[in-house]
Amino acid sequence: MRDVRSVVVYIVIAVWSLQSLVTSALYWHRREKDCIKYRSPGFTVIAALTAYILVCITVLPWAEDGLIPCFIRLWIASLAYPVMYLSATARALRLLCFYRISEAKLATQTSSSISSRNSQTITITHVTKKPSSQLSVIESPNPLYHETLANNWYYQNRRLFSVTFFAQICCAIVFIHIVVLIIIQYYTRKFSIKPTVAKDNCSVGWEWLPHRLYIVVYAVAVSPFILLKLRGIHDAYGIREELIALTITNSVFDLVFLILFALNAFGGLNPDFYGLLLVIVPISLIHCFLIIRPLCESYGIYFTRLAVKRNRLHKNLQFTPECFERILQDPVLMEQFKSFAAKDFTVENVLFFERCQAISRRRESDPAWTQQQLRETYTIFIEPDAELMVNLDAETFLRIRTDVSLEKFQPDMYTQAQAEIKELMFHNTFPRFLESVKYNNSHWVTDSCMA
Repeated sequence: MRDVRSVVVYIVIAVWSLQSLVTSALYWHRREKDCIKYRSPGFTVIAALTAYILVCITVLPWAEDGLIPCFIRLWIASLAYPVMYLSATARALRLLCFYRISEAKLATQTSSSISSRNSQTITITHVTKKPSSQLSVIESPNPLYHETLANNWYYQNRRLFSVTFFAQICCAIVFIHIVVLIIIQYYTRKFSIKPTVAKDNCSVGWEWLPHRLYIVVYAVAVSPFILLKLRGIHDAYGIREELIALTITNSVFDLVFLILFALNAFGGLNPDFYGLLLVIVPISLIHCFLIIRPLCESYGIYFTRLAVKRNRLHKNLQFTPECFERILQDPVLMEQFKSFAAKDFTVENVLFFERCQAISRRRESDPAWTQQQLRETYTIFIEPDAELMVNLDAETFLRIRTDVSLEKFQPDMYTQAQAEIKELMFHNTFPRFLESVKYNNSHWVTDSCMA
C-alpha cells in the first residue's frame, strides 16, 4: 500500500513540477506583454516558485517517512510564507503607484492649454439604448483624481515603488526571519542537525511558534493593508481582482490552519494530513491566479464567468479600423476611450495622438501657436525622461531628437510618430477597450461599428 502511495506522490510531484516550472518560464518569457508586465513579473515568478517549493516539501513526506529532515521543513516553511506575503504587498503597492500616476497623467493633460482650447465640455450621462443612427454611451468613466503630476505624491516618490527598492525591503525582512531561524536552530534539539538529523514528528514543537506568529501578523495586519490600498483601483487587466482573491485565499486558509492546529480539531489524526489539504488547495488556486490566467490572456484566451472563449472580441464586437477611427473622431467616445486608457496605463499614447491631432488642425491658421505646441510636445512626450514618454520605434525617436537638436520644428515632424502610436493603440488599447465594454455590459451604439 505504501509503495502505491509513494508512486502516486512521485507522479503528482513530477506533474506539479513540470507545469509549475514550464508555466513560470513561459510567464517570464512573455513578461513584456501588457497583461503581464504591470503585474510585477519578477515578484510574481518568485511567489510562484516559492509556492511550488512549499507544495513539494508538504507532499513529498507522504511518499516516504523521513524523506525530508525536520529542519529543512522548518526553514522552507518559515521563509516561504513571508516571501509570498511580501511579494503580494510589493505587487499591490506597485499597482497603486501605476494607477495613481496614470490618473495624474490624464489630469495633467486635461487641465493643460491644449485641452482647454481644443476640447469641448463633454457630459456623459446614463441613457437608454437608441436607434443605430444615433450615438449613445451608457456608462460614464469612473472619476479620476484631479491631482496633476506636478503635485502627485506617487510620481514624486516613484523611486520608492521601484522593483529595486521593494527587493531591498523584502530582502531585509527575510534576513530578519533568517536570523530568528538561526537562533532557533542553535537552541533546538528536536530539529537539530548534529549529532543526528531529526526526521520524524516534524509538525509539532516550540520551534514553529515564531512561524505561526508570522502568519498571524501577515494575515491580520498585512492582508487588510493590501485590501485597503487596493480600494478605488479599477485597472483594465484585472490585477486588483487577482490580488484581492490571492490575499483573501491566503489569509483565510492560513488562519484556518492555525485554528485547527491549536484546537487539534482532528483529534489523533496526523497534523500533516490537514496541513497537506490547507497548503495544496490555496497554493493551487494561487498558482492559477498568479501564472495560468495571465499567461492564457497573453495568448488571447480569456476566462470569464466560468466560460473559456478565444478572441471573443472578434466574434461579438467588430474590431475594425473603421470603428477605431470613429472613436478617435467622436469627442464623447474619445473621452470614454481616454478614461479607459488611464486604467490601461497607456493614456500617454492617447494624449500624444490627441495633441498631434490638435496641432494638425491649427498648424495653417496659427503658426506661432503651432511652434509652441511642437516644442511642448517634444518636452512632454519625446525627450529623455519625459513625463509622458510614448512608446515609439528607436529610429523615430532618433529622427525627432535629431531634428530638435538642429532646431527643426516642422509642422509634420510628428507625422510618423503619430501613425506609430495610432497603430499601437489600435492593436493594444482598442481591443482591451472593446473587451471592457463587452464585459461590463455597456449598451452603446456607433452606427454599424458595434453590435
